[in-house]
Amino acid sequence: VFLKSDTVVQVLIFLRRQHLPPMADSAQDIFLTLRCPKRVLDNGTVTDAHLLTEARLAADSLCPVVHRCTVPQTMYRDMIQAKLDALLFNEDSMTWLKHSIGLQPEGKLLMLGKSFVRSILKVLQEENALVSPTLMQDIGDDVPTEKEPMVVAQSMVRLHLPSSESQGRGDDDPTFNSWHARVARYLAYCFDGGLLGPRLALMDLTNAFIPTPQSQHKIDEVVTFLLHIRPRDLSKRFVSREVRQIVCDPLIFEEYTFNDRVMQSLVELEWFQKVLGRSVGTGQRASGAGRMDSEFAQFLSRMLACKGASINLKAAVCRQLNAAAGEQSEHFGVFCPALIKTLQAPGVHLRTYATLTLVNMSAGHVVVQNTIIKLGVLMLCMDNMRSSDDDLIRYTLSLLTHLSKNLAQLEEMHRVGILEVLMVLLEKTPSIEVKQGLLCELASVIGQICIHDELWKAMREHPCRPVDKLISTYQWAKHGGRLRSKAMFALKMFCNRPSLHAQHLRDSVAVIMPRVVDDLGEMTQGKVEFDPDHAVNAVLFLEMLTRSPHLTKELARQPDVFSVLTQVNMTELGKMDSIRDRLQKLIRAVEPKTPRSP
Repeated sequence: VFLKSDTVVQVLIFLRRQHLPPMADSAQDIFLTLRCPKRVLDNGTVTDAHLLTEARLAADSLCPVVHRCTVPQTMYRDMIQAKLDALLFNEDSMTWLKHSIGLQPEGKLLMLGKSFVRSILKVLQEENALVSPTLMQDIGDDVPTEKEPMVVAQSMVRLHLPSSESQGRGDDDPTFNSWHARVARYLAYCFDGGLLGPRLALMDLTNAFIPTPQSQHKIDEVVTFLLHIRPRDLSKRFVSREVRQIVCDPLIFEEYTFNDRVMQSLVELEWFQKVLGRSVGTGQRASGAGRMDSEFAQFLSRMLACKGASINLKAAVCRQLNAAAGEQSEHFGVFCPALIKTLQAPGVHLRTYATLTLVNMSAGHVVVQNTIIKLGVLMLCMDNMRSSDDDLIRYTLSLLTHLSKNLAQLEEMHRVGILEVLMVLLEKTPSIEVKQGLLCELASVIGQICIHDELWKAMREHPCRPVDKLISTYQWAKHGGRLRSKAMFALKMFCNRPSLHAQHLRDSVAVIMPRVVDDLGEMTQGKVEFDPDHAVNAVLFLEMLTRSPHLTKELARQPDVFSVLTQVNMTELGKMDSIRDRLQKLIRAVEPKTPRSP
């Protein structure tokens, strides 16, 4: 994290040391901070790159303090092995222990894990669905194979229990049910990269084309077992359920627990949609192709609202909604409350994903915009803009751009007091390259809220002087770039009024008139890429200035302004109904006057 204030510059690096000795079951968080007076950077003695390099060198030098650096630190291997045999480590820990200190679950467990994976591969092999013909050999030719992979899983479940207990008390014994869940997690780890690394993953199982119903049933049974949706009450046994029952159960995320990692993979791989698609008729599937099922939409919304779901899982759901931006608008009544609740999460990462999802969902949909406003999204947007994360702020400003399309929405913005947050953000955001995207969205929002009379008046009188800030932003921004385009749009909206105050503002913003003409000239000459949006905003900005007669004369005195506008008229702008008449009017206003002959 790179932070700058008026007096101090700070570089912060956050590190986590996992799998600490001697049990490899704890972690240590380390925060490295490098501070430097701002005046040192202003003098040019030190640059931003130098500070970042120094902080990274310090982070790279961190290591444990040991008496003898050539001797590995003490690890309680016997105790770690006992925890491995009880399957008490998670997937990441088992991977680290395997590659770092060579410890894995004991031989019988490992052999059953290989047998389970090889039995699944055998089913895929019989259906010609193996991604690689060598996978069976990579597991081991001496590994036993079963026709039913779940037979291996059940054998492993009963491996460490006395025969009398496994036959009598297993169903209602919390110890048995807990072990059952850990076995499912371990077998999921074995198949999803635990044994063969990236050569075999859950994707190879869910994406396989299996034409035989019997084999497909075996694969579905394996996947639901690995997902392992079971009651939170460990005195209740695990019961395998059909996918449609899982999707349609309204209490699935309240009364049940599941393998979060497997659930995330299945959501990203769209496995639920594929299975639900197989359960409907061909005609229904054809008529509903490319559309999200309402039951599945409710399933995803419940997943977003689930307290037990991880941040990564909820982020995966948001990515799915973003990928299906056109399909999920019809289910906005289902998703909007869940996304608003997700916006209240404490972490920036998840709030960023939820905000981006709302941006895509609300684009062009007034009903969605009004719905989320009623649900209180504006107050959450204000909280987002007070954060220090540029991505979260930028997506929030994009959302506000969609939510400021009409006077009713602007009136609600005025009521909640969002203007003050926008002005503070404009004042504190420095004009540096990494902030260009944020400033673009901020200028766009400011331009749109100028439509509201009270908001326009409040901005005009605000002590942060937004017009001066936008002018300086335009002057600093890249020639012909998007930031200049949005700054022109905001300045045009500030001055696009018949009042005397607007006249004074036009006189103020006219200082950038020569640069606007120069940018149009560079675009028509091919010196910079021609941006239609920039050109439209430039024409509208110049047309707004011509409402003042003295500014019209000043514009006509600009070098080559007539030829530049004529060349712009020969581009696609001259064919656009929304801009053609204004452009031709502007050309007539600056056309050189031919002196009359006596």
